[in-house]
Parts: sequence; structure tokens; C-alpha cells
Amino acid sequence: MTTNPAAEAEVKAVPEAWTAATRENRRDDILRNHADDLVIFDVLLPLRYDSAAAYRAGWDDWQPDTRGGMVFEL
Repeated sequence: MTTNPAAEAEVKAVPEAWTAATRENRRDDILRNHADDLVIFDVLLPLRYDSAAAYRAGWDDWQPDTRGGMVFEL
């Protein structure tokens, strides 16, 4: 099996960008690579979101301000 290093780097960059956006509280960037009609399962209620818009709306209800000295890694 052969790999394409450029494609592999591009794929790996997606979760890294999500992690950075979450860590830096850049809410508009958190869902940048998510499809609008996704289903997300989360650790907090309601546990399931049936669209990116629903997840984003719920984000404001529980997500603390993450700017500053926090650690968030995958």
C-alpha cells in the first residue's frame, strides 16, 4: 500500500485545526469542517445533535470560555 504524504498531512490537519479552534474559543472555526446534516454524539446532554446548527446552538449553553491557560489535546 502506498501513501500520499501531502494527502495524509491534509487529513491530519483537520482534527488539529478543530482542537486549536476549541482551545482558543474560536466558535466559528469549530464547525468549519463539519457537514451541515451531521449527527454528533457528545458527552453532555442532550448527548445527540442532529445538525451542525443544533450543535452550535447547544455549544453556547455549556461551553466555557476556553481562552487562557487551559490544556486541551486530542
